[in-house]
Amino acid sequence: IERKMNEMKKLSWLVILVLIVVACDTSDYSEVNPQDIFQSYQYEYNAQTNKTKVRAAFQIGSSSGKYLELTEPASSQVNGEDFINYVNIGLYHYHFRFDGEQDVAIEFKDNDGSVYVNNIPKEVIAPIELKPELEYAEGKNLVVDFLGDPLHEGENIHVFLYNSLGVSSSHYQYTEGASGVTIQSKYLNDFKGSEVSLYVVREKSEETKPASSVGSRISALYRSKELKLLM
Repeated sequence: IERKMNEMKKLSWLVILVLIVVACDTSDYSEVNPQDIFQSYQYEYNAQTNKTKVRAAFQIGSSSGKYLELTEPASSQVNGEDFINYVNIGLYHYHFRFDGEQDVAIEFKDNDGSVYVNNIPKEVIAPIELKPELEYAEGKNLVVDFLGDPLHEGENIHVFLYNSLGVSSSHYQYTEGASGVTIQSKYLNDFKGSEVSLYVVREKSEETKPASSVGSRISALYRSKELKLLM
């Protein structure tokens, strides 16, 4: 047991060290050629909270490159407001949140003074909700059907399950025209005897305009309201 505890402690310190290294892996934007920058924006509407979140990140070379902190004269705004700067936290370092479902315009000013605007209307991603007629039977697959448009080309849908005990799982659907996800019974065993919360997310990504030479994207997500299911 002691040996296992020591191994777990070593693993914990290794995870912490990796997180510190990742968090510190940030460069000054002014020192980078604009054509080498990967721009990434995310739009998410959450029907459960009735909030719209907009996130942005700037990286060198690709989505796995060093993160960049924008420095004057470079800047980025959403609907005329400065992003909240959370550099070194999470996959997206610039965040903003609105009440309700909103159209957004993201303005990016490069260090040479060029200004680019990406307009993201709320219609960019179709609404999706879970059908309330969910039925769970022990030992059987769980069929989760959706309300809203079937899966469009270039989209994916994922269902998330979690309970108060910290058990969670996610299940994806990529087939165009699909209107549901079937979760195999073996993935439900850990939820037995608990109340499970479920929600579904529709997601798609597309290239931003104009795109840098190394690539850029806008991801749009619609997160449904949650349902409860006793297992």
